[in-house]
Amino acid sequence: MLNPPRKKGRPKAKSLSCKHSRHMATKARGMRDAEELVAGVSALFAGGELSENDKDAVMRALQDAYWMAKERNIAKYTPKKYRKEE
Repeated sequence: MLNPPRKKGRPKAKSLSCKHSRHMATKARGMRDAEELVAGVSALFAGGELSENDKDAVMRALQDAYWMAKERNIAKYTPKKYRKEE
């Protein structure tokens, strides 16, 4: 059976490009990893045998890792014309 002629003005449906689908898969994998990390840390804090000082150290380490990654990504992905001179 032949497809009916398309009406003008109606956009053709676009399929996801290979690059976009890989990006979405990577993003989903990152979210899964983050959820597992949060679940593990929550279990550790709730029922673990950590002292308050150890819990604070774990939180500081997680925050330090977050801020270091953020700084690295800013340096890596900000175009040169938008970078601040230091």
